[in-house]
Amino acid sequence: MTAEAGQANIGGEQLPKGVTKAKDWPGIGRGYHVDVGQDGPTTIYVPEGEDLIPHLQKTYKDFGIDPSAALKRIGERGSATIGSSRKEPVPNQMGFYSRLQNFTDNLPDNGNHNPLGLANQLQKGVTSKMELDETGVLPWLREQKGRVTTQQVRDYVDQHQIKVEERVLGGGPQEAEYKVYRPRFNNDGEQIGEDLTLVTGLATEARRRASLISGRVEKTNVDVTPPKYNRPETLTPFEHGAEPGSYRELVMTMPNRAKELNRLQVQAYNENRHEDYAKLEKEIERAYSGEFTSSHYSDIPNPLVHTRFDSRIAPDGKKVLFIHEIQSDWHQRGREEGYQGNYGPKISDAEYKRGGELQARERNGEQLSESERAELIGINTLNAASLPLGKVPNAPFKNTPEWTGLAAKRLLRYAAENGYDRIAWTPGEAQAERYDLSKHISELHYSGTNLKAYDHNGKTVIEQTGITPEQLPDYVGKEAAQRLLDQPKQGTLRSLTGQDLKVGGEGMKGFYGSPEKNELGIVGGVMNDLGKKWGSKVGTSEIPSGDKSQTTTRGEWRSNTKHKVHSLDLPSSMKEEVKTKGQPIAGLLPTLLGRKEARA
Repeated sequence: MTAEAGQANIGGEQLPKGVTKAKDWPGIGRGYHVDVGQDGPTTIYVPEGEDLIPHLQKTYKDFGIDPSAALKRIGERGSATIGSSRKEPVPNQMGFYSRLQNFTDNLPDNGNHNPLGLANQLQKGVTSKMELDETGVLPWLREQKGRVTTQQVRDYVDQHQIKVEERVLGGGPQEAEYKVYRPRFNNDGEQIGEDLTLVTGLATEARRRASLISGRVEKTNVDVTPPKYNRPETLTPFEHGAEPGSYRELVMTMPNRAKELNRLQVQAYNENRHEDYAKLEKEIERAYSGEFTSSHYSDIPNPLVHTRFDSRIAPDGKKVLFIHEIQSDWHQRGREEGYQGNYGPKISDAEYKRGGELQARERNGEQLSESERAELIGINTLNAASLPLGKVPNAPFKNTPEWTGLAAKRLLRYAAENGYDRIAWTPGEAQAERYDLSKHISELHYSGTNLKAYDHNGKTVIEQTGITPEQLPDYVGKEAAQRLLDQPKQGTLRSLTGQDLKVGGEGMKGFYGSPEKNELGIVGGVMNDLGKKWGSKVGTSEIPSGDKSQTTTRGEWRSNTKHKVHSLDLPSSMKEEVKTKGQPIAGLLPTLLGRKEARA
């Protein structure tokens, strides 16, 4: 059959007038651009083995076009198959790629697009909702005047895409040595020198013991990165049984978005692009203004999510990447304090001037009328709501499954690159026990900035000075810290004793799950989603761990017991694809599109 007038013959398939070939999407279907008038073009994907015509009928109907009239006008198409020429995503060194960037890579190089049509395509499962929201690509497309070129779209996405970096800490020898310099004073209270105390042993325990001595601490062995969580006697069986030197802390960080936007704004100014300059000013106000600092990683700017893990050899011989912790200090604080960007518009110049006048009169001793006082309070309230002060810088991956999924994908890549057969993680019960101070101490006292605690034998296990209320959770956990601060003062002293030290830990169980109760938790749910493409599901297995009742001559737990944990086996096909093809930085894997997709 010959192609009728107005029909295009591409790759052997006759296409009706108003329909052009788009890039195919493996696993989704054949791609076509369809002219739907002023709202288009739009892109549709036809699953393999299905006919184009029914999909065209539905598309026209969705855009308010009479399908029968449209099909009568464009005629029928011939039958042929099209080979896929779609460009595959290119992962970065961490194994992540952007589905949004991959979409722009597959636009025609010399394309000239209806921006509203592109916006419609992006909302039909091309990428995740989070990536669309964080890049701001939809509002940008909708505010464009006239058509946009492929290069304009690519440039915008390149400048606004989600970027994550990382630091991997740890490794090296298992032994660590710390020097603690304790100040020495004369009878008049003047410091006249320092006394040196050496603390050596396994990295975890040596760091903990050194932190309990008041003084300046220096780490001699720079190859060892011990845990950042310094709580008294919180070792669990799962801290033992690892292969020597395998302990790691992986910290994923965010670049300072405001700095990048400032650079682009200077470029726009130098090129006399005044409209772009004004738009970037608005973006900078809502960007990641300032750097987030975590007390756990004070020397690493913008730690978004971190994870602690080591290596085990399971009883069945499998090499296991064992996760001790996944946490986002950034988003935990954001939930408590709010984010920059979640604030109201700035007050007007007139309101600002009026507020200044009222404040000046009040400072000069003039008593404002009730209405003026109410007016000043209202202006100050609106102004305070427009300021980011006291709030946490904005960042993507706010929802717990989002930042958990980011860490899990990175660990999956790490496991694939380093020959692991399985990923496993600490049960929620063990995490809850780690934070239950009543199991480890009998008294906790806080006076000014001095923190002191005693164990059940009356031994001092915490003695620290210079501890601010904001730093308390790093030593005793969030719930115990808040409970301590809520206690009535006796002079400057607040105290917790007995049952007041018992904290719940239910949140830990909900997050890490419970293999004994067959509850996956958030971590298990995320791991299940990652494994489904390759037929791998979260199950239970055993790992080597410690027994507190049996210790070596140095007081260390013996690693001769086993514990039941949740785990995910890693088939060779899974590891190979993760290494070579990567994973989307936002949302679920491509094969899961159409299920939970954009909300993940």
